[in-house]
Amino acid sequence: MSYNKKRYSDLSELDRTVRLYNLTRKEIEILKSFGARPDSTDGELALEMGITIATLYNHFSNLYSKLEVRSRSGVLVKAIELGIIDFFGSAKAAKQSSKEVERVAR
Repeated sequence: MSYNKKRYSDLSELDRTVRLYNLTRKEIEILKSFGARPDSTDGELALEMGITIATLYNHFSNLYSKLEVRSRSGVLVKAIELGIIDFFGSAKAAKQSSKEVERVAR
C-alpha cells in the first residue's frame, strides 16, 4: 500500500467527504450553523458567523455548486446525507432540552 493510500484510509468519513467535495472550513461552519437552525434568517446566520450577508450568499452559491444542488433545502439534505450535519440528532437534543426546562419549571 502506498503512503498516500494509507494516509487516505486513516481519514474519518467526514474528512473524506470534505476533501471529495473540496469544502472549506468556513463552508463547513456555515453548514453546521444552518443545520442547527435552518429557520434562521440570513442576517442572523451572517451575524452568528461574523460575516456579511453578501459573503454568506457567496458561500451558499459555492456550496450549491460543490454539492450539486439548487436550493438551501438541497444543501441541507445533501449535508445530512453526507454526514456533515446531524439534523435529527440536533432536533432530538433540542427536544430533550425543552423537556428538561419543563421538568425544572415544575
